[in-house]
Amino acid sequence: MYAQGYVYATTYGYLSTREKKKDIQPFEDEDYESALAFMDDLELNYYKYKDEGTTKGFSDAVHVGFMAEETPGALTTPGKTGVRYGELAIYNTGALKVIKKKLKNIKEQLRSVSDFGVDQIEGERTRIEFSSDFTTTLNGAQPVVTVTAMGGNGTFNLLVTDVDQSGFYVNKSKEGEVPFNWIAMAKVPAEDALEVKGYSERFVHMLETAEHEALTKEHPKEIEPLPAKFYEQQEDPTAPWKGGQFPPSNAFDSVEIPVDDSVENAGPSLEPIPLNPPIKDEEMDTYPAKEKDVESGRK
Repeated sequence: MYAQGYVYATTYGYLSTREKKKDIQPFEDEDYESALAFMDDLELNYYKYKDEGTTKGFSDAVHVGFMAEETPGALTTPGKTGVRYGELAIYNTGALKVIKKKLKNIKEQLRSVSDFGVDQIEGERTRIEFSSDFTTTLNGAQPVVTVTAMGGNGTFNLLVTDVDQSGFYVNKSKEGEVPFNWIAMAKVPAEDALEVKGYSERFVHMLETAEHEALTKEHPKEIEPLPAKFYEQQEDPTAPWKGGQFPPSNAFDSVEIPVDDSVENAGPSLEPIPLNPPIKDEEMDTYPAKEKDVESGRK
């Protein structure tokens, strides 16, 4: 179906019952990471439609979206002439779950690191270097340093200055040797907490099958079928949907929707969609809410 302009509806529903699906496998952590990495392959653009502004009733509006030719096949229609924006929400859901988890990890893994030691100052000031492990762990965080005079030298005022990623200076107000201890502390996030990982093997295979489907529709005699992967595991026969808890969903298996591929003839059809064979009476008992639709010819 082709349409120009706005299409209004209260709800769009995708056929998504388990009874109509096979090879069901839940996403694992690496697959959710893949959904986040997938966002890097999507480039947004500002654009206008060529027909807008010239067709009566349509403004010359600026839109934001993807170019189908530059969008992964998992989100495009066959031939890459359109983008299935509805399916983008699925990947966004996976990406947001990963972001939420990463933010939680950052909050939980923000931890204190420290370095300490004992030294002495003879002149007016002395430089103290942090350990290499502490410097590496800082990763840009600013440490806080505290020094305390030892051995009854409380009358000496020790001042910490010029703290950086590698060390600090200690200054004293009186002459004489002063031993002291020091401690440096900082709060740093966990390593790689914000790192976006690449695609998992299953995610890559999903993208390959989507691209392959598009190519097969364009060149059905030239494209070899992809080998089966990953989906040899049998579903759990004890799963709740195996016990007949869901109503049968075959009432609409025989609905034939006529398709006119020509853009010139695009537009809403006012003819009823034929049912071949028609829905049986016993099936209507299962779906009483659909009876009105059948009587009206599914307009």
